[in-house]
Amino acid sequence: MTPFPRRTITNPSVHSQSAIMDCKLSSDSKTAHCTFNDLSQFDQEKTGKLDPVGLLTVIRQAVESGWSMHDTFGLAASISKDANLFLIANCLDIYPLFYSNFSTQMPAQCDVSVVYVGRTSIVHEVSFKIKESGEVLATSLALAVFVNLESRRPRPWPESFTNAYIEKTTVQKPSIHVQFARLPPSDCKLYCHKTVVSSGDIDMNNHVGNPTYIKYCMDCATFGARDKAYTLIKGDLADYPITCITYFFFNESLLHDELMVTSWEDRAKPFKLYFSIRTEEKDIMQCTFTFNVRHVGSNL
Repeated sequence: MTPFPRRTITNPSVHSQSAIMDCKLSSDSKTAHCTFNDLSQFDQEKTGKLDPVGLLTVIRQAVESGWSMHDTFGLAASISKDANLFLIANCLDIYPLFYSNFSTQMPAQCDVSVVYVGRTSIVHEVSFKIKESGEVLATSLALAVFVNLESRRPRPWPESFTNAYIEKTTVQKPSIHVQFARLPPSDCKLYCHKTVVSSGDIDMNNHVGNPTYIKYCMDCATFGARDKAYTLIKGDLADYPITCITYFFFNESLLHDELMVTSWEDRAKPFKLYFSIRTEEKDIMQCTFTFNVRHVGSNL
């Protein structure tokens, strides 16, 4: 299996321009099919490959394109100048074909559909695939919350929206991220990395964008692997394909915030790393990376 290339992890803020070439609705208006003809803008080192942070950025663009399309998911009329959707949790599963069969010059497609609607929340299911063959390279469950932009608090959906998706309000909410203790066991070996939020990290909602947090975690893991902070994950992080990323947000972080990224490994499954990001005053988010077991085993 080919790992993601040895390169600087994509800075999603640098590549904020949408790469979507076309977005169409299914005949029942329940699924958006977003096509990307070329994703080379996410390939900073010109290797022809996409890293997991770039993949999350592409998926975010597909979901946001679904929101902005006229009558897509019935969300266009619900999003206004004083309210918007904030992505707060995600479970991304990355399949081997992503690393071995895909290049950024190949046309790709994201299929985005609604699988759950709560009082203030919505869950999208996303599949990322090679457009020509239909091979699925990754899947994602993304949880978003309808937020009042002034109070920064969740607000209920308009009745017209919940009525349009009444069948999605009665299904069981998918499990996206299993929250872990915000502080690790006292006997865990920790590896910490500090970072300061720069203007390039801020998105259209005036806070740090989701893929940027994953970049912070990738930076922490990269330094930790080089410093031999983990049992299995050592040396060059690019040697270890990531198979799953999950995350959940507790709070926002803003420009100039000083963030502490703390990482530690699962003692029973050392191919899994946990991350906690916080300021001195509050918890911001938590995240997990799971690496390919077979590939990790070959590096022991």
